[in-house]
Parts: sequence; C-alpha cells; structure tokens
Amino acid sequence: MYKIHDVLIPSRFITFILQVILTIVIMIQRKDNIDEAIDLDDSYDSVYNKKQKIFYVYMVFFYVLEAIEFLIMLWGLTLFNNILSVTQIFFHSICILLLDWYIHEIYSSYYIYQYFIIGGIIPILLECISIFSMNIYHRKFTKIE
Repeated sequence: MYKIHDVLIPSRFITFILQVILTIVIMIQRKDNIDEAIDLDDSYDSVYNKKQKIFYVYMVFFYVLEAIEFLIMLWGLTLFNNILSVTQIFFHSICILLLDWYIHEIYSSYYIYQYFIIGGIIPILLECISIFSMNIYHRKFTKIE
C-alpha cells in the first residue's frame, strides 16, 4: 500500500528541479527579454547594461533562495509535512507555467520579479514558517528532564 509521501516527495522534487531548469533557460535567453524591456528612444548600451545588472541581481537572488530551499529539503525537517508539500508543489507548478509562458512569449525582463516572488520567496517563507512552527511545537510538547 502506498502512502501519500510516496507521491508527494518525488512530485515536490520534480517541480523544484523543473523550476530551476526553466530559470537556467531564462538566463541563457536573457538578451531577448532585456531587449524587449528597452525603449527605442533610449541609448541602447547604457540601458542594456543597467537592465542586465538588474536581471542578474534577480537571478542570483533566486538561485540563492533555491539553494536554501534545496538544503532544507535535504535536511529533511519539512519533507514529510504533507500540507507544506502540497503547497510547495502548487507554487512551483504555477511558477513553472508562468516561466514557460515568459520564455515562449519573450516578455520584458521587467516582469521577472513577479515569478520569483511566486516561485522563490513564497516557498522559502513557507519552509521557514514550517521549521519555526515545528521548533515551537517540539519545545512546548517535549520536555527533556
């Protein structure tokens, strides 16, 4: 008989990895997205360099969040939390769909921060809240004598 963990843990990992792969694809094709954000009236080189630096900041910030989330998953504290796993799968799936849309429609690099809020900040906040609440629960109900 299968348990819910047998489905949720691989699904959570797969959606996480797919999201990371899509961000790598976005990093590879960043020139098209940055070009979409530049007005024709602006001087191209200075504006391109500025927007590319902002894009890099978002990408580095996102990769740091993803690395932290991956380390927390490897740590295993929140891995068997079913509600957290379902919400993580939901947010990563939504982010996968949005990132795929971003790649295929070649949207402006200005909109990339919205995807990182959904796929990076919200999941890591949920992980931290879950760890914090588990820590409080164990302190309250387990007394070491």
